Amino acid sequence: MTNLLPLSSDSSKRYSKLEDDDNESVPGLAYSEEPLADEEWIKSYQTAENERIEFEEKLCKRFDGSVEISEW
Repeated sequence: MTNLLPLSSDSSKRYSKLEDDDNESVPGLAYSEEPLADEEWIKSYQTAENERIEFEEKLCKRFDGSVEISEW
């Protein structure tokens, strides 16, 4: 990787050290190897998201008049 910005010798040493280190020592990447969510959470999220989408579709049909008011 080429850096186009001039760096002092001290900062370039720190930069190369960051490139050489594992993700564990780089701030912000402490848990980068772990999944963000487990299977149970994903299923729960997908269920809630499907319910939200269905509700939004119902509201859109009401708004555009394709569903009679008596059917609400």
